Amino acid sequence: MNKDWRVVCWALLVIVILSIDVKSYSDFTLKKEFSVSDIVGMLSAIAAAVAAWAAWRAADIAKSSSEDNNSFSKAQLFISHRADFVDMLDYTAKELGVIFYQKNDLYSKLFPSNHYSGDVFESSGSDEVVEKWLELRKSIVERTENGLSDDELFLWIVDCMELRREMYFEDKRQTEPQICFWAFSEHVTDTGFVSSPARHVFNISEVMSRLLKFCGRQRLEDVLLEGHPFEGHYKVYYDKIERGHDYHYVGMPGEPIIRKERAS
Repeated sequence: MNKDWRVVCWALLVIVILSIDVKSYSDFTLKKEFSVSDIVGMLSAIAAAVAAWAAWRAADIAKSSSEDNNSFSKAQLFISHRADFVDMLDYTAKELGVIFYQKNDLYSKLFPSNHYSGDVFESSGSDEVVEKWLELRKSIVERTENGLSDDELFLWIVDCMELRREMYFEDKRQTEPQICFWAFSEHVTDTGFVSSPARHVFNISEVMSRLLKFCGRQRLEDVLLEGHPFEGHYKVYYDKIERGHDYHYVGMPGEPIIRKERAS
């Protein structure tokens, strides 16, 4: 901006100098090097230069304004998109009976390029994040088709909990006893898994489907474990822990831990 003003000032200074008492120069006859028409021509050239500069400056301002408006529009789009995302999470939480935490962080995780700056806006979601979710979901679902040992069932529950954390949600506190890990420690991990895993696994898959749909991607098939052979297999594992287990127990989170001898 300072540079522009300097250009204007120098142009005006030249105009003033050349226009001072033009009439007094009309009698100059020094080899007729300068005449009134010469001076008028010079003034016209300067005026044309100033007009050209003004036109360039107007185009530059228009371009800058257009870029600013574009950035503002993208910033507004980001704000609106994130608000729609939070509304979708709230509706899903109410319908499925889950709780989302750190909603804005989940948005930033899925759409890392979107920002108030408005430099970039994308709506399809991070491929890296989505692929990681899908891979873990695939592993969880595939293992429900196999007979799992107690240790494998433990890892299966851990993976379910990990996928919930990846999507920043958890099931609401259950009104029935659930599996809790690490009962021998001061820090007990309540899994949220009750006597049937059906509802938990359905919620994991359904939450992911809705997140993918918001990203404009294809929703997933529902995972229905109610009445599935895996449900009975899981219940055997649950009953073993309820009867007594060295490392886990079945109870309500927050209640005193009642240690039981391992069932023979």
